[in-house]
This record gives sequence, C-alpha cells and structure tokens, in this order.
Amino acid sequence: MIPAARSATRPFRAGGPGPRAAHGSWYWRSGGLLLALLLPAALLAQERDLDLVIGGGRVLDPETGLDGVRDVGVVRNEIVAISGGALRNRLKQGGVLLDASGKVVSPGFIDLHAHGQTTEANRYQAMDGVTTALELEDGVPRIKRYLENRAGGAIIHDGASVRHQGLRLLGIPGIAERAGPVLDAESIGAERTLEHVNLRRDANDTGVENPEVVHEAIAAEIRNGGLGIGMAPQYGFSDGVTHVVVDGVPVVRDGALVDGVFPGKPLLGRYTSE
Repeated sequence: MIPAARSATRPFRAGGPGPRAAHGSWYWRSGGLLLALLLPAALLAQERDLDLVIGGGRVLDPETGLDGVRDVGVVRNEIVAISGGALRNRLKQGGVLLDASGKVVSPGFIDLHAHGQTTEANRYQAMDGVTTALELEDGVPRIKRYLENRAGGAIIHDGASVRHQGLRLLGIPGIAERAGPVLDAESIGAERTLEHVNLRRDANDTGVENPEVVHEAIAAEIRNGGLGIGMAPQYGFSDGVTHVVVDGVPVVRDGALVDGVFPGKPLLGRYTSE
C-alpha cells in the first residue's frame, strides 16, 4: 500500500526512496539553478550605484600626480570611484553617462584674484573650469553686504577678503562721514559715481588719523566672514602711507607688500600705519 497521506504530509528528506527521491532531487537541482540565476542579478543590482559616470577623459589630479585616461563615478555630487576600467556598468537606472573622450577631467580651479563677483562673471569663470572665485587682492569693504548680494545668485563658490583701502576711509576725518555709500557700492560691484571717484581722490591725498577706527572696522568685517585683509597699496596712498603693521607684523613696507604677504592673507591684530 502506498502511504500517500503520510508522504504528502511528512517533511521531505533528500535522497529518500521512491518517487519522492526523484522529485526531491529535481527540487534541489531547480532550487540551486534558481539561486545561481538570481545571485548574479542581485550582485549586479547592488553594484549599480552610480548616479553619474564621466567616461574616458584624461583625468588630472595635482594632489596625487595622476595623469591618465580614467572613468570617474559620482554618487550624489561626490566622487566615489576613479578607475582605469569602465564604470558605466555600475551606472544605476536613470543615471547619466558623460563621454569625456578627448577632454580633460580635473578638480575645479580656484581663482584667488577674481574681481568678477557677479552671476554673469561666474558663468564665464565656470566655462574656464573655475569652481571657486575669490576676491582676495583688494577685497570688499562690507563683507556682510557682499554676501547678501551674492546670496542666491552665485553659481560657483565665492568669498572675499576685507578691503583695507576702503575701510581706511573711516579713519580720515571729513571723509569718514561720506564713506558709507562708497563702501556699499564697492561691496556689491555697483558702478562708481563721480562723487565716489572724487571721494577716493581726496582720501588718497589724506593720511589716516584714527587707525583704531580702521582696525575695529577690519576686525568687524573679519567676523562677518572676511577671508583675510586685502592690501593694495599700489593703487592708492599717494599721501605717503608707506608702512602698515598688523599685530607687530609688517604688511606694507616702502609702499609695497612685504615678501611672503599675499593679498588677503589673514593677518589680524593691532593696525598702525604711517
């Protein structure tokens, strides 16, 4: 008698006698086949993690000295893979493949001397590969005003030093009282009026009488986000201001920047001039 009910209800044991053995052998073989088919697919799905692949470009990395044809993989705006092999197989569904063959792929350039601080200027800078444009030579006098003006309009990274040449106006009696509109205009790149030009001329022919006021103004703008002190004595100081000292460190000597002091170098402290 065939114990049908029993064979239907008891657990299957691989390798058992009769029809169950044949059925069980097929079951395990098919299960193994199914597992073998699914596993590569799962691994493939797991590897498809890239949102963007920049493929076949000449990759230059100044930090490591890399110079060669590579694929670059990006996830959420972050580079996660650089490979001599093709990364396009890791591109997720809906991802973007950029063919960079014959082109150079490199980190974004940083321009430390960028007077163009407008959205229009940023577009041209970006086309040159610049991703950070800083006004560190002469700087801007009102950092907070500058940052407010750039908010929402900057398409690349930006920043500025504090313009010493502008804030020195605050230390000149008779000039300081009229300096506000000039400093605001210079901070947002507005066109200078004849009044601004005349005020500048008058300031260049007048020495700073209240250096403490200038120092406090510089310190305040550093706190507002200034990246350093922008020095440009070559463009002014016809009054004979030839020496500037910050915290005992000579910054300007004989009308020129001291060797090793780059415009915008963050020096902050006691300000004196003569």
